[in-house]
Amino acid sequence: MESTTTVTKLSTSIVRSVGFGSLYAQSCHDVAEGASLALYADIEAAVQEIHCKYTGGAADEKMLASILVSKTNEQRYLIWWRYYILYKQSLTVWVKSAGDYGILLQMLASPLEHVEAEILRKATKGLGTTEEWIYPVVMARSNVEISLLKKTFQEKYGEDLVKILKGELGGDLRKVIMAALKGDLPSFNPAIYTSAKAAADADALYKAGEGKWGTDEETFIGIIISSPVEHLRNIDAAYSKKYKKTNIIKAIKGEFKGAAQAALLFHVRMVFEPFELLADLFESTMKGLGTDEYGLSAAVVRYHAMLPQIKSAYKKMYGKELSKRIRGDTSGEYRDLLLAIVDSQ
Repeated sequence: MESTTTVTKLSTSIVRSVGFGSLYAQSCHDVAEGASLALYADIEAAVQEIHCKYTGGAADEKMLASILVSKTNEQRYLIWWRYYILYKQSLTVWVKSAGDYGILLQMLASPLEHVEAEILRKATKGLGTTEEWIYPVVMARSNVEISLLKKTFQEKYGEDLVKILKGELGGDLRKVIMAALKGDLPSFNPAIYTSAKAAADADALYKAGEGKWGTDEETFIGIIISSPVEHLRNIDAAYSKKYKKTNIIKAIKGEFKGAAQAALLFHVRMVFEPFELLADLFESTMKGLGTDEYGLSAAVVRYHAMLPQIKSAYKKMYGKELSKRIRGDTSGEYRDLLLAIVDSQ
């Protein structure tokens, strides 16, 4: 093993090559492809600081939080990985607190694929299913990350994610989620996905939805979920041009209801207006009676890298700072940790 005293390279030198639908760390993708991870001086320093300051007392959590809140998703992944390699345990063993604070810190100290597997586990355990936690994880994701998510879920819980969700969900939502979990979105090839094909798919989408009595859900869902990002944008443009005063978003709102509508809207809005969508997602965890603390924590950690754009969109859409909204709807050390994460970006 390379001596840490010879390590000079920093984790900020990592070049992110993964694209749309990818939230996981670049290093996670690299490991999945069989690469060996390099050592980085800043990661080694953080790992050693955590290890040396561990006392087994109540102050450990605050020390861990203070180190992790200023780190990127990439850096947190590498710290978790390096700590596990050196000390044969996860950083989450440090987290003793229960409640919202403990859950948020556990998320912050875990690889994002583990966090998402846990979200889906919680959403499907016990009485009822928390559908609003499921579709933000599954929709509009890359093929690689769908595969990594299914693999992680199997490793953590010994169960097949597709079978679990198929058994828990029903109706059109199950059709949408099952289509997304295939993880077989084709790459965009302009020789195949031509303007003529966009026009043809726009016609097919119209005939499956607004252009008929009732809805051909299988066809409608299939076109939406199986279209590469660029092609979906071109379908929407062709749809709006031919069928005046409407577009794909309006078609979904007219043809689907409930969680199925929400899941399809999440997918297409992540393509058309991602930061406005995520601003709405944050707001949805805080509006009405009570706050969905688990959903809010998941959003803050999962979309950490996009927080500057989300905060800007939120201010434009809701007329106030996201941090002020969070401050007013949360309390105690949980609020303090949330705001430390949000304000770090």
